[in-house]
Amino acid sequence: MNLDRRISRSIFSLHVCALAGLLLVCSAASCQASDPGATASTAGASPAKASPAGDPPPGAGSGKVVLLVNGEPIYEQGLSAGLPQDAFKETLDAARDIKLERLTGTLVMQQFLKSRKIEVAQREVEEDLADLKKNPPSAGCPCCRYKSLEEYMALNYITPVELAQMSRNHLGFQKYLESEWQKAYPTPQAKADLLKEKRPDLEKKYAKAYHIFFNVVQDPDAKSDPDAVQKKKQALADEAWNRLQRGETFGAVAKAVSEDKMSAAEGGFLGYVTQGAFGKEFSEALFKMTPGTVSKPLASPWGWHIIRREPLTDEDLLAILKEDYIGDKAQTIVDAINNDAKIERPGAAPPSTTPGK
Repeated sequence: MNLDRRISRSIFSLHVCALAGLLLVCSAASCQASDPGATASTAGASPAKASPAGDPPPGAGSGKVVLLVNGEPIYEQGLSAGLPQDAFKETLDAARDIKLERLTGTLVMQQFLKSRKIEVAQREVEEDLADLKKNPPSAGCPCCRYKSLEEYMALNYITPVELAQMSRNHLGFQKYLESEWQKAYPTPQAKADLLKEKRPDLEKKYAKAYHIFFNVVQDPDAKSDPDAVQKKKQALADEAWNRLQRGETFGAVAKAVSEDKMSAAEGGFLGYVTQGAFGKEFSEALFKMTPGTVSKPLASPWGWHIIRREPLTDEDLLAILKEDYIGDKAQTIVDAINNDAKIERPGAAPPSTTPGK
């Protein structure tokens, strides 16, 4: 599903696989669940306890040093924790690569935040992990969540200590980016001037969207009996529409029956959607709607939707501008710190400086 979401809450939340590999929810590879048959020692581990500030860096331990990241070690002991030791060698090798990439990125971000003296209170980490346990991360599809935080940790080889540091990093980077936004536009007048300049383009490009969704493509019977699945999902959409006509609120119906688990928790809120997002059928219907109205059930390549469009307020438009600024700033920073990072494998020969070698 090519869903270009503009979510009003932070785009750097651990609850979505956003900025994959940057804010260390998952690397580009680990956003996809690994072999479900492989066991991992994190399965069933409680993630609720956050590690205290000052804990050793991710990949810490003793013994063999696998990698030096700007002079700080990642140990074999830390890398191996949570990996599926009883898996086939190919699976284990892939798991090591995924985890090493994530540990390296985690450590680079940790170093960046430390150099900027960004501090995150233990209470903030504990609250973030409690929320993450209540609302597990995206399972790769923008509609779906992992069944539990424990499942997410097991399939991505994440230990409780590592999860706590990931949370600390994401909260710290949020704080840093928020401060950068405030430096760029420090006064209400500065923000008003920005809004005045950008408003015409934003109002053409974005719509504030909600939906109630019934998923066709991920239904277990979609391949074996597609016609029956289509009829079943259309009937569910029709019933949801009838509930709206009987006076139930859109948010209540979305929370009760929508199969988009990510948006359902927020009453169907998709965010600030660009033209072309969610496919031709959805986008055309959304941008033809008058703000403040609700569509009848309509089909897209992924299923059946009931769409609600709301007017964009000044607050909404500023949220979009802030997200765009923070997203660009985050990408620039992460590219820079990754490019500048000194990564060394102990015992490896230095790169040749001889021409032609």
